[in-house]
Amino acid sequence: MKNPRFSALTGLKSFFLPLVVLCFLLSMANAQQQGIPSDGKDFYIGYIFPSFNINPPSSAGRNVAGFFNVLVLITSYEPNNIVKLSYFDAGGKEVTSVSKLLGAKQAFIQTLDKSAMLMTYPGDKAEFKACHITAKKPVNVQYFSTGANSGGRYLALPTNALGKSYVIARYNDNLTNDAYLNDPPEHPG
Repeated sequence: MKNPRFSALTGLKSFFLPLVVLCFLLSMANAQQQGIPSDGKDFYIGYIFPSFNINPPSSAGRNVAGFFNVLVLITSYEPNNIVKLSYFDAGGKEVTSVSKLLGAKQAFIQTLDKSAMLMTYPGDKAEFKACHITAKKPVNVQYFSTGANSGGRYLALPTNALGKSYVIARYNDNLTNDAYLNDPPEHPG
């Protein structure tokens, strides 16, 4: 003979277990959409030339400057996506250098023009030295650098995700208003 308490618990378990699993799956889907979006249609890529590459070849015949390279990996999840890479001349005029047509779920790797992005040493003045990436539909842009003392990468954020208020990080920051460029936020003093 069946215990009525046992069958009532089994009924509750069969109702609540799928409900808990559904809530968990919905919360996971929502968690993936939080934060700053990394997909966009407009990006600026920059880099700082490693000073290690300025050194002359050593007496042992080692020249590491030839191994330095900068690349971008651009991926698209939309079909018929036109992606353009452009650089700036000395006067700030934008000049398109590469145009690619990407299909859905396609990617391409492009070597960046290091000479168009190389700032005047030591780089302490404003210059037009960036790579501007534009796309007809949203793309994802990742930057890679290779070479001795210069390997690294970052996920580029689109310009619409950057905002207009910036905090200047500095040593021993005292959180006064001079640490903010535009519209200083209210903060406890």
